[in-house]
Amino acid sequence: MTFERKIMSELGPMDDEAVARSVMYLAGAVLLIAVFAVVGLLLNAELGEQAKLKAQAEQSVVVQTTSPLTSTGWFWRRHNG
Repeated sequence: MTFERKIMSELGPMDDEAVARSVMYLAGAVLLIAVFAVVGLLLNAELGEQAKLKAQAEQSVVVQTTSPLTSTGWFWRRHNG
């Protein structure tokens, strides 16, 4: 008789339930870790996309704020000159 069979034969019905419960908790913990990993990846991708959009918006604001300044300077030079 091997060591594993000897141990399994010594387990009673209550021990079988405890092993099954432990395996169920272990599987639940692994699934929970997998879910958190997937959520983390999705959040990371979303935050990266938001950073790109923010950078594009800041560039468009810089372009919009420089355009009126050059046109205002042109207006004053035309009337003062």
